Amino acid sequence: MPLYTNGPFDEALRKRVLEPDTQHTKLVYRDIEDELADFCRYVPPVKAHFTVYSTKLWGLVLRASAEVGSQLHAIVAEQEGKSRDTSVKDYIALEPVLKLSSCELLTRFEQDPLVPFANFSSGQSPPWWKDYNAIKHRRLESLQSATLENALSAVGGLYVVLLRQWGEYLMPRPMTYVSGHKVAESPSSLFTVRSLPW
Repeated sequence: MPLYTNGPFDEALRKRVLEPDTQHTKLVYRDIEDELADFCRYVPPVKAHFTVYSTKLWGLVLRASAEVGSQLHAIVAEQEGKSRDTSVKDYIALEPVLKLSSCELLTRFEQDPLVPFANFSSGQSPPWWKDYNAIKHRRLESLQSATLENALSAVGGLYVVLLRQWGEYLMPRPMTYVSGHKVAESPSSLFTVRSLPW
């Protein structure tokens, strides 16, 4: 799969975005993001609330992280030209190409950047990915890892991966008008991109 770059218009990438599987991916992301945004109506995503945990967040961390793994698996398969079992080590190995560790997001409530894949730059799994595995395999013992911070990181991580794969072909920025001037809005209801390295 050709990865998105901020270059000339890519007709082949646009056509792939229109395929049913890619559109399904977008709907899955929107569903997950909407659930998290709904939760954040009651528990604003500010640092003071990052340690809040719940069964609702447990489901969001599981779904978002599983989708991150699925999308990264697809990228590895396309880069290598074959499908095989993959793990986070394979995703970290592609960091020089993917550059996920350099993508920074801002939430609508915090000005400190959220960098879901920051640990990839040092060859490590992100903390939220480790917690996802704990939650997945030992739910009763690990429910306290289903935090708002991990949910934000997992959903933000999925947003970053989809931007890396498809860019604005999948996540176009809607335009609005302010005093007669066009202003681009974020395609996400939770995140604004602070920096993209590609």
